[in-house]
Amino acid sequence: MLLRRMTQHVKDQNWFAVGLDFFIVVAGVMIALQVANWSEAQSSKEGAINTLVRLKNEAAINVIALEDRIETIETSRAVRDRALLAHAQCDGADEAMTALSETISEMSADILPSFVDSSLRELARSDRYLDLLTDDFRAALNIYDARLTDERSQLKINFKLMWDNHVVRNPDVYLVAPGGELKNASVAFYRPMAELCEDPIFSRQLIMTEGWHQVATNRMTRFKEQSETFLLDIDAELERLN
Repeated sequence: MLLRRMTQHVKDQNWFAVGLDFFIVVAGVMIALQVANWSEAQSSKEGAINTLVRLKNEAAINVIALEDRIETIETSRAVRDRALLAHAQCDGADEAMTALSETISEMSADILPSFVDSSLRELARSDRYLDLLTDDFRAALNIYDARLTDERSQLKINFKLMWDNHVVRNPDVYLVAPGGELKNASVAFYRPMAELCEDPIFSRQLIMTEGWHQVATNRMTRFKEQSETFLLDIDAELERLN
């Protein structure tokens, strides 16, 4: 309709009307572009907010997972102290051997927290979301991402080492699994405490693993505190976007 009218105005050489029609067309296109840009910006903003909300929930879950693993290690501290003392004193009493068995079982267990990071990965891959975030928050996001990756890698690697050193490759240790259920297995020893405590390799591995658990506890505690700070950073960024 508009094109037909413009054609007629050109034939009539009504240049004012042609100019007015042209202005209407250009204005319509500009308005349409503005609306499209605004709609896209709103969509990106809503997507960024939703992703940040999910990221906050995931970070909170990771904090709980860290607290659970830290508590697990701390709960077994009394038994580990009893086992280390029995080992140092070459105490072969049944109670001492039970404590040593429980300690090796605990220290060889998987202490890797069940970290979740799907929203973190989604946010890291979305430039249109990242462009809406402040430089300070992007820096905090990168630090959190790096620490999460590092903790997951270190804990997984060291769990494998602990299990191999104390169970798989240890000639003094074997597993007793009632009914063949490995989850109910307990550690037993081929030699008495009097010989184990005199074995430098067994003693070194036991002490090194206890030391590593202390380090792991400290690392997870620091990461938990950093994660709690990151949760505050997310709240601040959400408040700004909203």
